[in-house]
Amino acid sequence: MGVNMSSEEILKCGEGVCKDYCQLFADMCRLAGIRVKKIEGFAKGQDYRPGHQFKPGEDITHTWNAVFLMSAWRLIDTTWGTGYTEPSGRFQRKLNEHFFLTDPEVLIWTHFPYNDMEDNYCR
Repeated sequence: MGVNMSSEEILKCGEGVCKDYCQLFADMCRLAGIRVKKIEGFAKGQDYRPGHQFKPGEDITHTWNAVFLMSAWRLIDTTWGTGYTEPSGRFQRKLNEHFFLTDPEVLIWTHFPYNDMEDNYCR
């Protein structure tokens, strides 16, 4: 899914990648009046090996959201929160509440934004 799709297209086709789900979620938040940001960076997937240094242009990127609720930023990864990919490449739907409204201090163990946290959560 290398093409940028609109939220309407994502809903119609029923599939996408992290940047698509991130865009759809951001659009829904804006419609609901919730402050939201899209965050780009890297994440420790199933093939991550300890000590690996992520490199832009070489490693696969990941995208997730930050929402401002109850006077604090919380993170949401709509992709990882809805399932996982098996080693065979098949996606398995399975709710994982850990990736919904996660504290930034917790998600930083698996998700690494391109910019410092302060850059991502500025007003």
